[in-house]
Amino acid sequence: MSAIVEILYEGAKNCRLDVFLVNALAAEPEYAELARSQVKLRIERGSVSVDGCTVTKAGHTLKPGSLVRVELPEPEPSHLKPFNFPLTILYEDEALLVID
Repeated sequence: MSAIVEILYEGAKNCRLDVFLVNALAAEPEYAELARSQVKLRIERGSVSVDGCTVTKAGHTLKPGSLVRVELPEPEPSHLKPFNFPLTILYEDEALLVID
């Protein structure tokens, strides 16, 4: 399953597609870890369109007002589980916590 993300480029000047997508997706918690190489691969595989046209070049130049649509895989659920164990607090105030 995949998710469709639409982002409007509102910059004042032209910008590379891959650079814009990496920065824009970094604001989304589920895609914040997406590397530029992964974004480039998505572009080259045809998973990205700009103003309704599929783009396969990472260096494509976006113009202000361009609508970028990208198909991304759904984030996999984390299989990390919290572990509850005792902590000895040595010092605590509103700005600092020291544990042993």
